[in-house]
Amino acid sequence: MFWPLSALLLPALAGAFRHGHARNNTFDYVIVGGGTAGIPIGTRLAQAGYEVAIVEAGGWYEDSEPIMSSTPAFGFANNAANDWGFMVEPQPGMGGRVFGYPRGKCVGGSSARNAMIYQRAPVGAFQKWADQVGDQSYAWSEFERFFKKGTNFTAPDPDRRAHNATPGYHPGAFSSGSGPLTVTYANWASPISSWIQRAMRAVGIDDAGDFNSGRIIGSQYFALTTIPETQERASAANTYLKEFQDLPNLTVYTETLAKRILFDDTKTATGVVVEMAGMEHTLAVDKEVILSAGAFQSPQLLMVSGVGPASTLDSLDIPIVHDSPYVGQNLVDHVWFGAAYRVNVPTWTKWANDAFDMLRLYVDHYRQHRQGPLTANAGDFGAFEKVPSHLRAAFTPKTLQDLAEFPDDWPEVEYIVSPMYLGNFNDPLGRQPKDGYQYASITAALVAPVSLGNVTIQSADTRDPPVINTNTLGSPTDQQVAIAAFKRLREIFEAPELAPVRLGDEYFPGKHSVRTDAEILQFIQQNGLAFYHAGSSCAMGDPEAVNSTAVVDSKARVIGINGVRVVDAATLPFLPPSHIQSAIYALAEKIAEEIIHEEANEPARVEL
Repeated sequence: MFWPLSALLLPALAGAFRHGHARNNTFDYVIVGGGTAGIPIGTRLAQAGYEVAIVEAGGWYEDSEPIMSSTPAFGFANNAANDWGFMVEPQPGMGGRVFGYPRGKCVGGSSARNAMIYQRAPVGAFQKWADQVGDQSYAWSEFERFFKKGTNFTAPDPDRRAHNATPGYHPGAFSSGSGPLTVTYANWASPISSWIQRAMRAVGIDDAGDFNSGRIIGSQYFALTTIPETQERASAANTYLKEFQDLPNLTVYTETLAKRILFDDTKTATGVVVEMAGMEHTLAVDKEVILSAGAFQSPQLLMVSGVGPASTLDSLDIPIVHDSPYVGQNLVDHVWFGAAYRVNVPTWTKWANDAFDMLRLYVDHYRQHRQGPLTANAGDFGAFEKVPSHLRAAFTPKTLQDLAEFPDDWPEVEYIVSPMYLGNFNDPLGRQPKDGYQYASITAALVAPVSLGNVTIQSADTRDPPVINTNTLGSPTDQQVAIAAFKRLREIFEAPELAPVRLGDEYFPGKHSVRTDAEILQFIQQNGLAFYHAGSSCAMGDPEAVNSTAVVDSKARVIGINGVRVVDAATLPFLPPSHIQSAIYALAEKIAEEIIHEEANEPARVEL
């Protein structure tokens, strides 16, 4: 199905469209993937006057799951109606486990499924990006402009948040209300967060000024991509699409699966074959195909179209357009795990176990007054640090060598406070204790991982899911850092400053059952997960560099063919130490502007 954007009325989606019939058509640009990158780049190109189609396999999340998808606190829930339902291959580094990997299948993509944390990587990460791809426009001093261009910041409401839960933020990190994406803070702060902030100070983790100005070492409250007036999720769908819904030259195809890219004899993309309602059609392109299907499906689409490792394509009888051996390689993700404690402050435990109380919260506090715990996500406070010296002393020379490759301002571990019981991360909401106690967790994520996985295909049909190997904790370096991070989160929760609210010893996994390094690692392998920040499977790089593994150049153009770009998390040259939606939105803004200026033969420059 497809609709011109002039027929849409977001966010009230139901019944708001003029229905059309699937047919072949021609556009300047066809964007595959209506998500965190695809919608921004598509709307910006349409704003510049080009005929643009956005092809999305899913529907409108506000139709299928209006409450679960839009309410910040429910972002943790398994919203299956809007998800691809991917599973990873058995992971040796996680004890052979197989686990699910949520990815948004809806207009908005994973911006409609994520935890809404808006946080940028530090200055050093962007300098590393610039140096690695041979393009200094990715340095912080240049790239920061694109963060600002896409966002619209609203300061936290001091009348609605507790006075001891005031976030640190710098308004100068954002532009003066010009961007479509709204960024703000929840109207509620978890009571346990302010206590853990004190404990972090006691163990040497100082307050950070904020998490969006280029320095992130320290602790602070997270900004969220929510709509300040309604405290609902802000996704690419209800921000960018809403702002540009009247553009007559922007068409959104929903419930439409991209099957393959078509090429002519010069290896130039001529169109995209799509499937709508069981029938195949061709969307022809006059200029470019832009893949924004994510870290798993952008490489999948390249491979089924004949662009990828020759051995893979030959094995599936896919005609080779271009042998690109690193398509699907270099996949990387953060790793996530934690421990849970009983506390004597209000947490989500009661609400997760009491459907009536949850309904009361939703109706009385959230829907009527736009306040209360449902305005927040499941982790409103966190911290970043390099592993401290007393734990670092146990690292092997190889681990120290691996970590020395990261810039000085690049943290190795992120901690996130969650006002609920997190045990086995495969089912966080379904395993809440029902013993009358309140629970809170402190979790850790490895944000300087060195384990690399891959994505490949099992057939030439995109209806078959890609084969995903995250290689989670596959490196001894990552395993050693994970052990140290777990010891560190124990230090934080056992600090004397938490004694007034901590009830007893660690509840899960328990200090006496998990003591040695081997037991800690085994616990993480049995209970941790990937952090759902997959990236770098079509990595950006300098094609002229020695031993380059680049799939796209610094303009996001696929190397070796013409008329195809990849703009999404797959494009990242490495995984930055951040919640990556901020970088993806900014990357989409950057590439859109560069395309527009290339067409006009002008140097790219953001106007703020």
